[in-house]
Amino acid sequence: MTRNVLLPVGTDYTPPNKWVTEIHRDWAVRYTWPRFVCGLPREFFAAVRTELAERGVVPSPQTRDMNPIYTGKDVSYIDTKQANRAAENAVLDAERFAVFAAVLTGARYPQAALAKAWVQLAYGAHHDAITGSESDQVYLDLLTGWRDAWELGRTARDNALASISGLVDTPEGSVVVWNPLTHRRTDIVTVRLEAPQVAGVRVRDSEGAEVPAVVEHDGRTVTWLARDVSSLGWRCYRLDAADRPAGWQPASGESIANEHYRLTVDPRAAERWPRWCRTVVSSSPTAGWATSLPSTRNTPRTRRRVRVRGTCCPRGRWSARRNRRRRCGPTGARWASGWWCAAGSARSCVIPKP
Repeated sequence: MTRNVLLPVGTDYTPPNKWVTEIHRDWAVRYTWPRFVCGLPREFFAAVRTELAERGVVPSPQTRDMNPIYTGKDVSYIDTKQANRAAENAVLDAERFAVFAAVLTGARYPQAALAKAWVQLAYGAHHDAITGSESDQVYLDLLTGWRDAWELGRTARDNALASISGLVDTPEGSVVVWNPLTHRRTDIVTVRLEAPQVAGVRVRDSEGAEVPAVVEHDGRTVTWLARDVSSLGWRCYRLDAADRPAGWQPASGESIANEHYRLTVDPRAAERWPRWCRTVVSSSPTAGWATSLPSTRNTPRTRRRVRVRGTCCPRGRWSARRNRRRRCGPTGARWASGWWCAAGSARSCVIPKP
């Protein structure tokens, strides 16, 4: 594309050599071309933009790694990280609940399955695997290992939950919500129904109080907020048929908030890109300063016939509120493993929520 070639010096575990600046000086004395210049990445990209502007050329977006040498070093597949985390959570939850199932019901602990799952996870923990920096061939090979680990963990977890959920005295049509974490938790839970409830579903807690719920996917999934579930414990909910479907209701305003954060839509960004782009500002009256979150348009999919999974080709123009500072909530929000549901005789499937 241009005459400028970037040769990175220093890697993830080796800093640049102290004598690196002597190379381009010695080279310049011996040769006239090509010319070496030590600089920062921004200087390289500035030189590329300058040459492109002089030639009147627009760079084309690349949807895959085109480098035949050190393939994979310029990519980072997000789905490999997601697959690893999903498998880890499934195996860890399986270990916890399988112990209770063995003690309470006499079920056999799935030692062989969990051992194989950890072998697959350890194999994928290589620094050129879990990072997503691999070639397409290695990518396909690794996905089978993570899938195997996830399937082993999911099967062991579901079997254990089915066993111990059968010990809970619940009426027919009830759902048992389990918390695999070491602290009490209030979070969203989703249950997938084998028989769709097109007319609607009413969710009630153990005391009979109705809980707001959303029914989606043609009545096949029900989502609600499970409150204050104890560590490694459960809460029971009953699903009753309703006269009308429970779905999302439109609300006015430009902000949503909880006890930690307030998110506000920038109306100006919404007017420019009304279909999908929103500039969000975090704010809270309690702590911290934060700027707005920038948004960028992506290159249309029609530009390329082939699009590699997990790739993003932004156009390079960002939209965000500038020169305005808003207060934000505390950083370090806790991301934990998902809820798991087991319905005993109802045999509901388990759906993880991140």
